[in-house]
Amino acid sequence: MDIEVNKMELSIEEYRLTKNLSYRILEKNNEIVKIEFRKNSEVTEIKEYKYINTYEIYRKIYSEEKVDLSNCYVEDFSLSKYRKYIGADRVDEVYIKEFMAKETFFVSDEYIDFSIVKFEQKRVVFRDSIFAKGKVNFDKANFGEGNVCFNNVNFGKGSVDFKEVNFGEGNVCFDKANFGEGQVRFDKANFGDGNVSFRMAKFGKEYVDFMSSNFGKGNVYFGLAKFGEETVNFRNVNFGEGNVYFDNVNFGKGNVDFCVSKFGKGDADFSNVNFGEGNVDFKKVNFGEGNVNFNNVNFGDGNIYFNKAKLEKGEIDFQNASFGKNNIFFHDVRFGEGNIRFNNSDLSTANIEFSDCKFENDVDFRFKSCKSLNLKDITNKQTMNFRFENNKPLKWFKFKNLINYGRIEIDLKQSNFKNLINKQNSTYKEKADQFLILKENFNNLGQYDDEDEAYVEFKRCERRSRYTTFTRKLNPLYWVEVMLFDWVGAYGTKPYNVLCTMLLTIIGFATSYLYIPTMCINFDNSKITNEIVKAIYYSGITFLTIGYGDISPQNEITAMTSVIEGFLGIFLMSYFTVSFVRKLLR
Repeated sequence: MDIEVNKMELSIEEYRLTKNLSYRILEKNNEIVKIEFRKNSEVTEIKEYKYINTYEIYRKIYSEEKVDLSNCYVEDFSLSKYRKYIGADRVDEVYIKEFMAKETFFVSDEYIDFSIVKFEQKRVVFRDSIFAKGKVNFDKANFGEGNVCFNNVNFGKGSVDFKEVNFGEGNVCFDKANFGEGQVRFDKANFGDGNVSFRMAKFGKEYVDFMSSNFGKGNVYFGLAKFGEETVNFRNVNFGEGNVYFDNVNFGKGNVDFCVSKFGKGDADFSNVNFGEGNVDFKKVNFGEGNVNFNNVNFGDGNIYFNKAKLEKGEIDFQNASFGKNNIFFHDVRFGEGNIRFNNSDLSTANIEFSDCKFENDVDFRFKSCKSLNLKDITNKQTMNFRFENNKPLKWFKFKNLINYGRIEIDLKQSNFKNLINKQNSTYKEKADQFLILKENFNNLGQYDDEDEAYVEFKRCERRSRYTTFTRKLNPLYWVEVMLFDWVGAYGTKPYNVLCTMLLTIIGFATSYLYIPTMCINFDNSKITNEIVKAIYYSGITFLTIGYGDISPQNEITAMTSVIEGFLGIFLMSYFTVSFVRKLLR
């Protein structure tokens, strides 16, 4: 078949492969096609391809001959047209005995169609090929039991469809593949038991779909891959038993969905990933037995969900991660046997919430900074570490219904927890419960100064919880409690304050005995001559309830005042004894 070529048209017509890469056909005849490639309008290569008639390819397939398209120019190849050409049903599987397509140039105005094909040899190669124009369709293709290579393939501007593909037992490589600008579908694909690699692959602007695909026993590599502006869907994916690497991936502007996916026995590595601007969804993900690494990740400004996720044995690591203006939710997560690390992570503009979770092992909350941390209905069985390297990194904090069987490592003053709890928009009862948990925790850890401080705040919040704002101002019992228990001795935590109060009380009453005219004291049996010493002496023995008998009140006012001082003396001495012994025994 002769091909008529308009050389003038070929010399000026230019087609875009990607944003920066274009080509134009310089020469075309029955034997060769010469193509000029340009990058950013500059010529980078002029390559010569062997021209092969599409019907010649169909003949070889039908005759079960070897089909080698390496370095060929293939136009309008379609297995759907082939089925129609041989009179087969449109869903019949097409068998190809041997196939090779290294550095092949595929072009079509509609579809480049490899749908429902079965490659019967042990290795299928499309390496360095170009799918220039048209949509690429490998729907329900079967690549046999060998390796499959799409390394450095350029899929052009159209959509790419590998839906329900079976890749067999061999390794699958899409390293440095450029999926162009169209939609990319690998949903329900079966990648077999070999390793699967999309290292440095570049996905275009449209939706990328791996939903319900199965990755088998091998390792999965997406390291340094770059996704476009739309949603990336790994929902309900089974990542198999190998390690999974998403390190240094850039997810672009769209949402990232790993919901209900399953990771097996291997590690999941998301280190240095940039999740872009969209939401990130790990809801109901089973991370399996391996470690999960989010070290140095940038989560962008979208919300992040780990609700009902499950970790069996491995650790989950968010060290040095950076979170944007987002909310992070860990609801009903089963953290398993591994540690949880957030040390040096930056949540300065992010809110993070843990609810209905059990911490079976250590949790490191030593953030670099954090806008808010909310712990609700948490059971802690090991150590929660809040010993921050920076002073006051938390701007807001709350824990509610925390059951603590383990340890909470925290420096109350350095962490600013006391002020954070007091500033909460919570009831005083809720604040009191939080301080009580901290008080009991500090007692178990032997941090007795922090225990005292937490206990005082607990008693203050408990006291305020019994009164409304209005009744606190008017109820005299409230202010009696404030003065006698809080101001005097900080609820028994400061014996030095009680001792000072005792001395001030003795001096205060001595002053009243000395300078109030109605006060009258009989000093007839005393040899003390100095009036000031007499007043202090009388006040002291009255306060301490000694009563030597050498001095006594002479009127009703003095007697009643002495009774009041004696009562205060008994109370304050008892208060001091309790506070002092409490300190001494600890």
